[in-house]
Amino acid sequence: LLDTNISMYGQLAFAYCGKGEIDKAFEYLRTFNQMERMHVYVLRNMQDDHYFENMQDIPEFQKIRQEVLAKYQAEHERVMNWLEENDRL
Repeated sequence: LLDTNISMYGQLAFAYCGKGEIDKAFEYLRTFNQMERMHVYVLRNMQDDHYFENMQDIPEFQKIRQEVLAKYQAEHERVMNWLEENDRL
């Protein structure tokens, strides 16, 4: 269920952005940003100018994108450390 919610919020943000409904897109991006876990594909979509092109120059979008990236990187490092500590690599 958690993965479904994470995915859903990212997809809804993308869909509303594509329709030009920036306020609705931000509503879902803010909810997505509150999640502890991040799907890498949403992060990639946020970094690709094509997917959120209507929002790229908006400071709030840039801030959310940076926060999502930081959360993803922190989770990635946590998992890598765990794998190393448990001789899984």
